[in-house]
Amino acid sequence: MSMAHIISAHRTFSTYFATFCHDNLRQARRTLGDSGLAYKKKNTQLESRHDCRQYNGVYSLFFKPLNHLSGIGPALEKRLHLSGVERLGDLLLHLPRTYEDDRQVCSIASLKAGVTARIEGVVVQHSSRGYGGKKQVSIMVADDTGELTLHFFHSAYMLKDARLAEGRRISVRGVPQYWGHQCQMTHPDWCVAEQFTASIQPVYGSLAGLSSKRLQGFMNTALKSMPVHISSPLDFVTDMPLWLALRHLHQPTDLDFSLLRDAMERLKSEEILVYGHLMEEQRRLAVCKAPVFSERTLSEQLIAHLPFALTAGQVQAWQAIQTDLASGQRMHRLVQGDVGSGKTWVAALA
Repeated sequence: MSMAHIISAHRTFSTYFATFCHDNLRQARRTLGDSGLAYKKKNTQLESRHDCRQYNGVYSLFFKPLNHLSGIGPALEKRLHLSGVERLGDLLLHLPRTYEDDRQVCSIASLKAGVTARIEGVVVQHSSRGYGGKKQVSIMVADDTGELTLHFFHSAYMLKDARLAEGRRISVRGVPQYWGHQCQMTHPDWCVAEQFTASIQPVYGSLAGLSSKRLQGFMNTALKSMPVHISSPLDFVTDMPLWLALRHLHQPTDLDFSLLRDAMERLKSEEILVYGHLMEEQRRLAVCKAPVFSERTLSEQLIAHLPFALTAGQVQAWQAIQTDLASGQRMHRLVQGDVGSGKTWVAALA
């Protein structure tokens, strides 16, 4: 059983955060509480007591550049930017698409073809084919129940890796296949046995060519730098703080789907409220003065000369348009109706 999560990938966190930085957002301040923004009455603008990117809550982490994380240099940062990931918040909102239970260690004899599994065994033999860096390396691992061959292509460097010396115990996770009576895995994940920690592994969709395992490393580093006391202005929405919801989604300790669902709902709550306030601000910015058109003589003459009476829908639409024309504000309306319902006559009256 797996659980998939969908997030609005087209929306960068810069837009997500913009609500807290826009001018004249009184309602947002009343709802969100004191988030470091003070209303400036003189020019009716919201003025930050400090730069928005210096907000002392969870957003201070979200707005950090990607190179804040160890392992992200200029080249990788550029690739992530091209994928729409511009800041640390964008990366943390790249949520797992599913989870894998990596807590069970199987014996080699119990492996089933095509079923991902983890085993532990001792390296008993190395072999290679080919020349130079394109060598195919094969490593045989054995436990008390049988033997397993690991194949790695273009991996000549592995022959010199001390962690894979004969006699070393390693932990391996991959998809077993059988060739004749020989069980094998191709390019499995591996580590020395002492480094393996049984856990629930998040699986991420591809991002800027990075593997799920590498993305998981970046997520863990980012979450490690997130103090548990930092908060979001919207933590009142549910009983779960935003930082805790992110930890549940990226670092689950159990496949508790109800907890994962609650964590996802926490993120959705934040998104919908911020999005709502952002739309409110966009509507405010769209308000502008327009000429007043209150003269209706020509429209009334046109109605009088029509060979038919306007329908109830046409009358309702025309009355709404008249109100807008006389308001002195820019109109934002869409005349909608089926083919032949009379939209053109309503437009002619306007």
